[in-house]
Amino acid sequence: MIDEFISHKDKCFKVKEAYKGLWTVHHLSKGTIIHERGSVSYKTFIVLKGIARSFVYKNGKEITTYFAIDGMPILGIDAFKIPKVQSEYTIELLDDSIIAEAPLDKFHQALEDQPGLCTKYLNALEKEYMELAMMQITTRFTTAKDRYLDFSLKYPQIMQKVKLTYIASFLDISLETLSRGRTHWDKEKLIQVN
Repeated sequence: MIDEFISHKDKCFKVKEAYKGLWTVHHLSKGTIIHERGSVSYKTFIVLKGIARSFVYKNGKEITTYFAIDGMPILGIDAFKIPKVQSEYTIELLDDSIIAEAPLDKFHQALEDQPGLCTKYLNALEKEYMELAMMQITTRFTTAKDRYLDFSLKYPQIMQKVKLTYIASFLDISLETLSRGRTHWDKEKLIQVN
């Protein structure tokens, strides 16, 4: 299963073997919490199949901070803090999923030992950072409708399987606004696509 995640363009056998040897694969049910707020994060995850979300609590409400789908990594960003601290993030599976997990210390050691693996990881981090940066810009400078349309075009599989409440919190749109606007916006999306 990890072989499918590792790019076929990567011709370096040592990198593939080092990377593959890190991961333990689990088949988990919808609703499983793979990382709990208040615990210290010692693992990183890849969603091989399924959907996961990370969220924090703000003023007693769950705020979705990230979605991960097939092939995407997920962890609480505070896992990178040194010294380790209790995490503010919870990671929940939103669908029956296949998850790969690796201990962060062994993962970081593999990055040091294998320059090819380090390059792959930095490229993946760069891509995720750019996505998050664009999301910040989008949230601040675009309308609720534009945020919804952009997200629904990029991630149709999330739109089909995830509760509207989670999508609304991620897009920083009130549930009421999203519920009312969604029907009209979806019609506009069909016009834009065609």
